Amino acid sequence: TKLTSKVGIYTYDKDKLILFKDIDKVFKDEHVMDIFQINDNEFFFYAKQKGKIYGENDFLIFYDIQTDKIIKKLKVGKGEIYGDMILINKNNLIILGDDDEIILIDVKNKKKINKFNFKIYNSGELIILNANKFLNTAYDLEQYELENSKTIILKEKKKIDKELISKYPGNKLIVYSEKKIIIYG
Repeated sequence: TKLTSKVGIYTYDKDKLILFKDIDKVFKDEHVMDIFQINDNEFFFYAKQKGKIYGENDFLIFYDIQTDKIIKKLKVGKGEIYGDMILINKNNLIILGDDDEIILIDVKNKKKINKFNFKIYNSGELIILNANKFLNTAYDLEQYELENSKTIILKEKKKIDKELISKYPGNKLIVYSEKKIIIYG
């Protein structure tokens, strides 16, 4: 037997996973690489598509699952390999670019707000602390703050021995390193 894989949005009800929406066609047609939920009815897809003349372009595709329609396609790059993307609050998305840029997207109005030239490594994980602060765990533990749509600053940088790091309830971090688990608060 040949296994076929279809992309869908699932819901969990009465101990079962149930296909809520089949999005396989849009995934294949738009060359989607990742999916993110904005709210109950809206998602955005990260896609890499061939350019009209040459190369590839990076797009965010805003998608309404109720109507099965693409709301808007927003070009965010010229085929660069992007790192993490994270909703820092209900209105703002941060995309880490090529080790020297952060792109700030207004998801409510579906537009690019700003592009920051900032040396930030995208090989780690981004962890949201609050509506304006986030951590990057690539090498050191770096805390950034989105002061406004024009300013992101590095607030603090700490060397921390870690293999895995995650947010823990009560505004704490849980860190695994060399067979030890440490909770920072």
